[in-house]
Parts: sequence; structure tokens; C-alpha cells
Amino acid sequence: MSATHRRIRPRRQRTDQDPVGRVLARAAVVVGAFTVLTYLALTVYSGIPGKHYDYVTAAVPRTGNLLTHDPVRINGRRVGQVHSITAGRDGNADIRLQLQAGTKLPADTQVLLRANGLLGARYVELQPGSSAAALAPGAVIRGGSQSLTYGVTDTLDVFDEETRGGLKSTLGGLGQGLLGQGQPLNQTLYDASRAIVPEQRLMRQLSAPGTRLTELLPSLDAGLTPLDANRGTLTQLMGTGADALQPIADRAVQLRAALAEAPATLTRAETGLTHGRVLLRSVRNLAVEARPTLHDAPAGLRAATHLLRQSPRPLRQTTALLRTADTTVKPVLRLVHAASPLLAPLDEGLTNLTPMVSILGRYGCDIENFGEVFRSVTGFGGTGEGPNGPAMAFRLTAAAPPPGEALGAKDPLSHRQSYAKPCSFLSKPYPILAPRPASTSKAGR
Repeated sequence: MSATHRRIRPRRQRTDQDPVGRVLARAAVVVGAFTVLTYLALTVYSGIPGKHYDYVTAAVPRTGNLLTHDPVRINGRRVGQVHSITAGRDGNADIRLQLQAGTKLPADTQVLLRANGLLGARYVELQPGSSAAALAPGAVIRGGSQSLTYGVTDTLDVFDEETRGGLKSTLGGLGQGLLGQGQPLNQTLYDASRAIVPEQRLMRQLSAPGTRLTELLPSLDAGLTPLDANRGTLTQLMGTGADALQPIADRAVQLRAALAEAPATLTRAETGLTHGRVLLRSVRNLAVEARPTLHDAPAGLRAATHLLRQSPRPLRQTTALLRTADTTVKPVLRLVHAASPLLAPLDEGLTNLTPMVSILGRYGCDIENFGEVFRSVTGFGGTGEGPNGPAMAFRLTAAAPPPGEALGAKDPLSHRQSYAKPCSFLSKPYPILAPRPASTSKAGR
């Protein structure tokens, strides 16, 4: 079979390749895991994510070279780290401290910035006080001018570029001042060296055996003689002083603690004295204001005494009245409870009667002149005689409704007039129908 007629087999597609969607999903998972690890690497230095921490702010005048994430210790034990350092409005540095959850700090806690080695590192030391009250949330621990302790690096920082420049200027000025004064300076040094030998000879003569220094310094002998005579007493005095100071030496730790608390105690004492002065001033003002009242107090007490003496009989009568009233309280309560269902209908009835009473009130004069009104309705007519005198004719004018209104249709040309004005019934005939005004009629059309 020739090569031209050889059958070409189709290439098989590989089946070990994953779909594109699955590959993209794996890539997204890898990228997400890498992002999470990166975030943890960047934030775990500021605290474990999801863990609760307490935060306290300390305000100090100077921070030295304190940095964020420097440790915070209490009695040598690390309890947190420096979270941030910002400038406060009062010119101090506000140090935000991140503490472990549950760290308890008294209200008089002090803050110190200590050196952490010789290379310039620092840490924040919190010294809890003896106050029973805890530090309030959001409170600020304020440090004084002694909060920052200086180390070797701070000492070396004194000789900064500006200080070195000033020292150079000083040495340069000193050199310019000595310029051209070499010979007088050398002569001064030469004369001083020659005076050393005579001074040494004089001191040897003064200290040689047989010499009497008391003749040179008589006041010294007069001063030392009493001391020599009373050296035994002085020795006992030293022993007594040593015995008196021994308890202080035995309690040196407590003494240092007491001296450390002394400034805060004196500050509280000063505050207490200030408040005491305010209290005394208030008491004085109270005494001044109470003087007029105390002047009238005897008369008031006498009147109260007289009242108490006169009160037994009225009080007994009041007691009898209260006992009698006590028996009527329960029946009255039952009566009120029984009448309570009728109050709502009664209130509704009075509410409905209010408009009618109001209208009748406006027609009071018509009611008072009822006789005249009734006479206008009834009249005397005829000339015949009867058993009761002239015949009386009762005249009523029927107010018949319009035909259309009787059939249920409204007449737009007429309407019933409302009640006449109060106290005007006899001044004009009683109208029943009145035509509508022209404007109303046109509007009706």
C-alpha cells in the first residue's frame, strides 16, 4: 500500500484537562487565600483579629523615641502594646494603649516611659495606685514632667548638630581670646610650678612632730575641746540616733512607698482643704441667712406650743369624723361603680341636648313673652254671646309644603326660611316661603 493511500487516523483529544470554569474557581480560591494571609500578616502585629482588647489613653509632655507597638508593662509583666501616638490639643502627646481584656487599673494609676536597654528602645510602665475606684471608661492617665526617664541615647542626643555647632563656636571664641597670649600664659604656668615647692615645705613644717597647731589655729582647739570632753555623751547620742533610725532602715521599702505616695496625698489634702474652705464659706452664708429666722424662732415655737395644746379636742373630733366617714366610703364606692355604666349614655344625652339648649337660650325673650306670642296665634272674633263671653276663634296658619316637595321634587325657586331672629317674632309677620336671591336662582339654573 502506498503512502498516499495510507489512512490518516484523527488525533485524539486529551481528556486530562479540567474545564475552564474549574480552573478559574481554583485560581480564585488561591488568590483569596493569599489575600487573607497578606491581611493577617499586616494586621496581626496590631492584635489578633477578632480578639477583644481594652484601650486606655495616656497624656505625657514628652515621649522620647517611643514607637508604636512598644510593650506596655505592669510590675514587669507585659499587658499590651502602644497602639498609636498622636498630638493632643493641650500640647501633650496622647498615647493610646492597647491592653489585654480584663486589665484592671485603679483611678490613681501613673504612667512612666522607661528605657528598654542601651540602644534607645522604650516601653510604657503603668504603676497602679491604691485607690479602690477603677479607672473610668474614656479617662486619661496624665503624666507629669518626670514621666520620661532619660537613657544613654538621650544623653548622646544632647550633643546634636545644633549643640555641636555651639560648642565649636565656644572653642573657637576661646582660641581667639588666647590668641597672642601664649607668653603671659606660659609665664603664669611657670610661676605656679615654682610656688609648689615652698607650699610643700610649709605643709611639712606644719605637720612635723612637736609643732603646736593650736597656736596657729586657737579657735580650732577651743572648738574641739568641748567635743573631746563630751565624747562619751556624743557616742551615746549616736547610739540613740542609730536606734531611732533603725526602724526606718528596717522598713526602707515601706518608707519609699510612703514617700512615693506623699505627693499624691498632699495633692488630695490640698484639694480637700480647698473644698473645706468652700464648705466653711457655705456654712457661714447659711448662718448669716438663718439669723433672721432664728430671731423669729422663739415666737414660732410658742405659737406651735399653743397650737399643740389646743389641738387634742379638734383632733378627737376629726378622728370621730373619719371613723364615721369610713363606714360611708364603701357604699359610696358601690354606688359610683353601679352608676358608671349610666354615665356614658347620660354624657351622650347631655351632649345632644347642648345645641337645643343653646338655641333656646338665644330665644329667652320670646319664652318670657309667651303670652304675647300666644295672643298673636289666638284672636277674638265674632259678636255673638256665649256662656263664656265672646266666642274665641283659634286661628292657625297652615304651612303647607309646595306641591313639588310633597312629591319628592325640590323647587329651586323657593326654600324654607330658618328660625326667625331672637326677640323679633312680633315685629313682622311669620314668613313661610321666601324666593331665593337672583344669584342663587341663576346658579341653580
